[in-house]
Amino acid sequence: MLYLYYKSLQKIGSAVFYAIINAFSVLLGALIAVNYFGESLNRNDKIGIILIAFGIIILGQKKASINYS
Repeated sequence: MLYLYYKSLQKIGSAVFYAIINAFSVLLGALIAVNYFGESLNRNDKIGIILIAFGIIILGQKKASINYS
């Protein structure tokens, strides 16, 4: 696991990788709350999850365009 973490930091960069990990931790927490604890998501929660997902996509696109152009 540490090897994959190290390689990810080398390939993506620490700032981008840290932002993606933070976003995924929020999404994972929401999924666990809904599935395991039976919580319900209101409209604002769903909008926040969608914005986080779009942020991850934008970060990935920006980094991909820098590497391949």
